Amino acid sequence: MIFKFCNMNKKCWIKLAISLLLLAPLNMQSQEPVIDNHLNGPGIQWSKGLSWEQVKVKAKKDGKYIFLDCFTTWCGPCKRMNTEVFNLDTVGRFINSNFISVKVQMDRTAMDGEDVKKWYQSADSLLSQYSIRSYPCYLFFSPEGTIVHKEVGYKASAEFIAIAKEAILPGRSFYDPTAGYLELKKNFLMGNIIYDSLPAMIEMAEMRNDSIMRMQLIRTHVDISVRLPKEKRYLPRNIECWVALNPGINTKLFKMFYADAKFIDKVMKEEGYVAANIVEPAIMYEIAIPFLEQEAAESGVAMTGGYLTDISGKNLLQADYREAHWYKLAKLISKRFNRYYAQRVVLKSKIEWYTRHWNYGAAAKYSLIYLNKYPPTLKKGVSDRINAMAWNAFMYVNEKEVLYGYIRWMEKVIKAKPTVAAWIDTYANLLYKVGLKDQAIGWQGKAVSLSPSDKDMQEALYKMKLGQPTYVHRGAVWLNN
Repeated sequence: MIFKFCNMNKKCWIKLAISLLLLAPLNMQSQEPVIDNHLNGPGIQWSKGLSWEQVKVKAKKDGKYIFLDCFTTWCGPCKRMNTEVFNLDTVGRFINSNFISVKVQMDRTAMDGEDVKKWYQSADSLLSQYSIRSYPCYLFFSPEGTIVHKEVGYKASAEFIAIAKEAILPGRSFYDPTAGYLELKKNFLMGNIIYDSLPAMIEMAEMRNDSIMRMQLIRTHVDISVRLPKEKRYLPRNIECWVALNPGINTKLFKMFYADAKFIDKVMKEEGYVAANIVEPAIMYEIAIPFLEQEAAESGVAMTGGYLTDISGKNLLQADYREAHWYKLAKLISKRFNRYYAQRVVLKSKIEWYTRHWNYGAAAKYSLIYLNKYPPTLKKGVSDRINAMAWNAFMYVNEKEVLYGYIRWMEKVIKAKPTVAAWIDTYANLLYKVGLKDQAIGWQGKAVSLSPSDKDMQEALYKMKLGQPTYVHRGAVWLNN
């Protein structure tokens, strides 16, 4: 609109004022949320400017569910969800139609703005009330403000949408695993100890960050258990509870496991269960890692903490080919334990050493030796680790003997669960690298069909059909590049 100024009499000023008011936004003090979509383009529209109570009021008024993305500023998977999932049209369409969505920062930094600070108290309340222990954490609430679903971890777009669809199913209710904990705790403190409930109470105490109570429960559980016959002491639930405690080599629990390893392996129906879950981790943490830290002191390579890679997965630094004194480490372990554990832990230490020195080719080779020598029972977490090892082999190894070794392991992994796109992608690229092009294309096509929004998988399929190296942009090493 163009204003033509007249003589500045009272009548003209009134007309101008009315025109300006008509252009001004109405209800400037409204509690409607600000839609913040600058991070994620066409994806999820994030509501800003409302308190937690105001979000619940608006959800009830609009008849929409609530989605809270609970994240931290240091969380890598949280950032991946922003850039790979939340920004997608398919995700945005479903979430925006059914939910009011809010990002809730769970940690505190010096850079926090006023919007983040206003949610500090609510974030602390959510953390405690819903036992949030890992990130990203997704909380879903009904329009009435009742929690209906909780999930954690990175999710591909299809899986995330499926989770959100599950949250809005009619009659959906949330089971709180810590329900009844306070009553059990009250009885325990009064001396009414129910032995069979102790493993669950230990887990619930950890979920609620009740560390003092957790230690009391652990001591009581162990003190009662050691007086029982082996058949009643080593129940699967007890064993799993104690394994989760990561007992150190000087603890009563560790000595129990070490002495009765064969019996416990039979109970868990897994050869090497104690070695893999108790003895080896404890020796690694208390003997091997301190040794490797001393060995790496001059190089400046950190043997603990995060692994140094950039956003694409490439090396930040050139591979460092120095070696540790492996014989010295083996002798150190043998002196306290035995030759079996010395060989096992030294092999695991080599994998850690080479990985942290960016010598990924050597790490992949020794990982395969470890898998073949101490084959694990395939579980979700184990399968994920095998896939990570196999992926490193594809990325950094060109020796066909090693690649075929990982192909055999990935065949077992995929046979156990044939619907994980990332695992199939790894398998297909291993096949492609050894020259089995037609098989690779078939499997890569399946990976793409399971994760159609993954651009890397789509590009890999395209390059396979052209006969070109795949994942070069991510740092994959091929003989001709």
